[in-house]
Amino acid sequence: MPQKKINPFLRTIFIVLIIMTFSACSKKTITLQFKTIPPLPNDHYTEFQAGIAMTDITPPPGLPLAGYSTLSADGIGFRTRLKARAFYFKPVDEKPVAIVQCDLLSGSRILHHSVSEKIASQTDISSSGLVIYGSHTHTGPGNYFASHFYNSNASNRSGFDYQLFRFLSIQIADAIIKAYKNKRPAKLATGVTTVHKATRNRSLPAYLNNQNIKNKDNMNIYTAVNPTLYMIRVDLLSKEGKYYPCGAISFFSIHPNIKPQLLNNLYSGDIIAYIERNLENHIQSTFHPFERPIHAVINMTHGDNNPNLPKNENFVSARHLGEQISQKVITLFTDLSQSLKAEIPIFFRSKDIDVLKQNKVNDVTICSQPVIGCSVLGGAKGKGSFLQHIPPFSPGWPKKWFTGSCQGTKQKVLGPFHSFLFQKHHYPHHLMGQIIQIDNLMLLPLPFEITFESGNRMADHMRTMCQKNNKSEIQYVLPTSCANGYWGYVVTRDEYQLQYYEGGHTLYGPNTRKYVSEVHGNLLKDLIASGSGGHMADIHEYQLKSKSFYPKPQQINAYRKICMSPTFVHDNLESYWSFQWLDLPPLEMDFHLPLIQIHCKKMEDSGWSVLNMKGILVDDYGFDIAVFLIDNKADANASMYETRWYQTKLNPNWLYRFVVLPRKQMKALHSSVFTGESKRDEKTIYEQ
Repeated sequence: MPQKKINPFLRTIFIVLIIMTFSACSKKTITLQFKTIPPLPNDHYTEFQAGIAMTDITPPPGLPLAGYSTLSADGIGFRTRLKARAFYFKPVDEKPVAIVQCDLLSGSRILHHSVSEKIASQTDISSSGLVIYGSHTHTGPGNYFASHFYNSNASNRSGFDYQLFRFLSIQIADAIIKAYKNKRPAKLATGVTTVHKATRNRSLPAYLNNQNIKNKDNMNIYTAVNPTLYMIRVDLLSKEGKYYPCGAISFFSIHPNIKPQLLNNLYSGDIIAYIERNLENHIQSTFHPFERPIHAVINMTHGDNNPNLPKNENFVSARHLGEQISQKVITLFTDLSQSLKAEIPIFFRSKDIDVLKQNKVNDVTICSQPVIGCSVLGGAKGKGSFLQHIPPFSPGWPKKWFTGSCQGTKQKVLGPFHSFLFQKHHYPHHLMGQIIQIDNLMLLPLPFEITFESGNRMADHMRTMCQKNNKSEIQYVLPTSCANGYWGYVVTRDEYQLQYYEGGHTLYGPNTRKYVSEVHGNLLKDLIASGSGGHMADIHEYQLKSKSFYPKPQQINAYRKICMSPTFVHDNLESYWSFQWLDLPPLEMDFHLPLIQIHCKKMEDSGWSVLNMKGILVDDYGFDIAVFLIDNKADANASMYETRWYQTKLNPNWLYRFVVLPRKQMKALHSSVFTGESKRDEKTIYEQ
């Protein structure tokens, strides 16, 4: 596959210079303003209501991927489509909530504002009752954040991309509106299981520095992790009066960060995509529901919990691990059929906080100047650059002298010059504090990546608060990551002292965990006193340095033409069928719409149909078909694309063909026919 050459060594040499100069880059400043608009009045129902919907958020090729900063590439297509999965829950006598999970690095505060504004006139969902999560895939687009700092440093290029932001806003809002309109009587069940040996702790010394950890001699990277998986199962009432299982939300702690050079340049949901689709396929093939099944996987305390993959991690090993986790997910989903119920207590409370103006809650104070630590430049252990082997960029090299400042042992990037080049208002500082109760679960959505032990302490604090305030129905407290924004990490004070990557990326200092726990405690008190709702600012305004990475519009006078007939390619890692063709330019291809199907027929039949494998149609929604741009200037009027079908076992008595679905004025394009016997003309490639 054509891919952008990445030289981590050379690129990392210049990383400090890039960080020093990004603020001076010539970009126009864009001002965006959003209003908190009251939603539609709540409809009255005599039964609990729920709705689900999903939209595609796969952008066109060419956008920077977010997650590995300068080591990231630009996306040239997708391996697994990016989706927004929306769940609408409306209790009988209370206000509704909407939970949205997106295959993105994180939520975004400015994205939350925009989506909330768009849905207000068409739904009864308030801004306070909406949470937008990112799965934390490192192979989704960046440059849509509410802070200049992360628009400049999360991806390989700097700037807020308004076109991407608008596209995501529209698609996510559409998913929520559809879920609202699809609402019907529903039953829910919540449950819990454990998944062992799926993750490993990447910063074990920092975790073991927590003074409360017992039996430290027996702890290792495989036991210092959060193995707990929670689930909300959703069954919806059909027109025939029967409840069908239609979806689920799972909560698990796993860092979707396969190494960038192995993910090449393809948009992908990473490991989480396999967990999502495996349960969706199981529901579809087993129960045949009237709605397309939806499974959202939301991250919890994944900050220091990496996937347990071999050193030569790749799509094959990621898929294997995803299927391993999916087995436990499917078992739990099945077991929850015995505990479904229609009376579901749902409550929420939210509050806007500008931490630059309110850096003290109760008796806990965070730093007034956010700071990035030197260990961040080295990167997370095993995932970063060569700098992680050179002090002070190495993990575990805290400052030993002059530690009395608010940031304590953190080695500041650029030392005393940090605050001159990294202005504090360029960092994220508009925090949306939020708590959501769904039956016996209490969700604590946060814009941070939460480490295992810091999540434990947040949960313990909230459980104590629930007991003190007679909320005995709460059995499980779930700190959840990458919600409604992105703020780096949150660690315990003990972990912070060692300044591993996670501590260096805790922007507001060692008291951050306690600060957010105090916010949660206050929200619980407000919830008990005033019920569901929130204190949200009337107007939100952002000034961001803007630059567009979207493909430029091109004249649409292209044509469709086959460039290469279907060819079987034998790869030592993952073999596939390949097909290449000429088509519209990238922007006009509408990558968020279905594009590729596999059609089949028996040799003696005359009609073709979409291939059905174990009850699942074979198209580019699944995880076996990739699509990417090969050459944007292959012809004066057309671009060249390739699609790959990662399937090697074909029925020798059937005929197959790729079908490229219609686009604008272009009719469907059919490849030539191939069979399993065509493999005798295979090409062979080998791992580099």
